[in-house]
Amino acid sequence: MASGLLKELGIDTQNFYQYYDRKLFESMHLKSATFFDRETFGQDLLWPHVIVGYDETYSGGKALTPEALAQMPIAETARKDILRLQTESVDYFPELDANETRAKLIKSSYKDFLLQYAKVHPDVVKVFQSSTHDLYCVGIDAVSALACRGVTQGLTG
Repeated sequence: MASGLLKELGIDTQNFYQYYDRKLFESMHLKSATFFDRETFGQDLLWPHVIVGYDETYSGGKALTPEALAQMPIAETARKDILRLQTESVDYFPELDANETRAKLIKSSYKDFLLQYAKVHPDVVKVFQSSTHDLYCVGIDAVSALACRGVTQGLTG
C-alpha cells in the first residue's frame, strides 16, 4: 500500500540509492560515542567508542563493563542497575503468560518499565532517555517497553 502511494505521488525510491552514501561514515573512520550533557549529568562529557542505546551492536555487541560504567557521570547505584539490566535475565511478570506480558509491555513506556518494574535508579532513565531518538524521534518516555527490548538484555517477554 505504501509503495503504491509513493508511485502514485511520482516518488522514485530508487533515487535513494543514487544520492545517499551508505558508506560515508565508514569511509570517514568515525568512531561511536555518547555525549553526556551538563544540563542532565552535571558535566559535558564525550564518552568515545560507545553509544549507549537501543541497539546493543552500538557497543560492539558487548555489555558495558563495570570499568566503562565507572566513567559515566551517574550515581553508583545507577551503574549497578545498568549492569544488572544487561547481565541478569529477570521475568518481571511471572504471573503473566507470554501474551499478557507482551500486552503489558506494549502499554508501558520503557521509562515506566525501568522505574516501576525493574526498580532502577532515576539516573538510568537519564542515560537511556535519548537512546530511541534515532529510530523513533522520541525518548523512552514515549516508546513502549516492548519496542525497547534491545536496550538491555534483562528485559524479558
